[in-house]
Parts: sequence; C-alpha cells; structure tokens
Amino acid sequence: MASDDQILQRCFHEWMAIQEQELNQLLQALNQNGNGGDDLTETTCAQLTEKSINSFQEYIDKRAQLSRLDISGLFSPSWNTALEKSLLWVAGCRPSIYIRLTYALCGSQVEFQLSEIIQGLVRGNLGQISAAQLRMINDLHMKTIKEEEKLSNKLAG
Repeated sequence: MASDDQILQRCFHEWMAIQEQELNQLLQALNQNGNGGDDLTETTCAQLTEKSINSFQEYIDKRAQLSRLDISGLFSPSWNTALEKSLLWVAGCRPSIYIRLTYALCGSQVEFQLSEIIQGLVRGNLGQISAAQLRMINDLHMKTIKEEEKLSNKLAG
C-alpha cells in the first residue's frame, strides 16, 4: 500500500502531466491558427482554457482531500529538491508555521464560540486548551524558533 507521501507525490505528478498535456493542446491550437488554419476559433481557445482551469480545480479539490492524510506533506513535500526546500524555507514555510496555525485556530474557536464558552456549553475544541497545554505549546514554539534561527544562520553563513 502506498504511503501518504507517495499518494501526495503521485497526485502532484499526475496533475503536472495533465497540465503539460493541456498546454501542448493549447500551443498546438495556437500554432494551427498562426498558420492560417480556419479550424481554431476563440471558442476553441476558451474551451481549452476552461478545461485547464477545471483540471486545476480538480487538483486543488484532491489536495484538500489528501490534506486530511498528511498536511505537512502539502507544506513541504519530501520529493522537493534541495533548492525547492530552500525556497520554501526562505518564503517562511517552517515548522513554527504549524504552531502559529494552532494559535490562530485556538483564537478563532474562542472568538466564534464565545457565548457558548461563557455559558459552559462547549467542550473539546481548540478554544478550550488548558493553561498547562498552552504553556507546553509555547515552550515548543520557543524551542522551534531557536532551532529555526540556528538553521537560518547556518544557511546564511
């Protein structure tokens, strides 16, 4: 059985193949039109463009489904080259982003369900992380940032 990472990689490569095929179809249609061909119309170009947009939407929908398997694989795929991983790092895709996401989700849960929380009606969501749990998350966040800074300095030097 394929691992989550292999499934994500296959999804990406399938989409790239579809994208290349659709680009070739569009280029072929444009070349036929440039050679005086009467077969190509604006409608044909619009249909090919719409097909490409629909393929991209299908890819995004599939990635959304696969994100339930392994979200980290979508942020920094293991099959990326060293250059691609470096570019993701420089762009801010680092481990601490997951912790910041946790903070954001906690805050949005509290804000969204404030009246229910005050009444004690809501249980078991991110808005109800205990103080001890929040301290542990914060400690992990601080350690993660220190390690990220060390790595960034090492990469810069």
